[in-house]
Amino acid sequence: MKKIKYLLLVVFLVLIPGTTKAHCPLCTIGAGAASGVAVWLGISYMSVGVMIGAFALATGLWMSRLIKKKFIRHQNIIIAIVSYVTTVWPLRLMLKSYGALYLPWWGQYGTTFVIDKYLIGTAIGAIIMILSPYLSKQISKHRDNKNWPYQGMGITFGLLIITSIIIELIIWKMKS
Repeated sequence: MKKIKYLLLVVFLVLIPGTTKAHCPLCTIGAGAASGVAVWLGISYMSVGVMIGAFALATGLWMSRLIKKKFIRHQNIIIAIVSYVTTVWPLRLMLKSYGALYLPWWGQYGTTFVIDKYLIGTAIGAIIMILSPYLSKQISKHRDNKNWPYQGMGITFGLLIITSIIIELIIWKMKS
């Protein structure tokens, strides 16, 4: 049943792209597809979290634009946050991955914190999704308000992929 719901959501997002005008439908669907492929390939949960966080926030921003009438103040932001939480939190049960974060400068002998790598990754992905439209506008501004084809999508995916590669290299270096 869960797979059917996700399939219907993807079909809905593809068939009605003009009504939302928040993020590119390819960005939203691509972030979700990249997450599935990453799990299948055995990529770390933190990198998968980056993709899922971006996907969850993009979907929330996108769906919030479907409701034309504003019922409450900051409605779009609330819908985006609810989408993020309701996507990220249930998946956390399947994608738990805890690790240690040692901060040698904290306290007399340093302090070690236990962190959930998946949740940290989702937060990073959401931040990238928030910052990428701003970065795209700044690039366009420096290019005399000209965009290259698929500029927003390219910047978003580029940042997500570069971030995931950096995370994977750090994890690989820590293991060796």
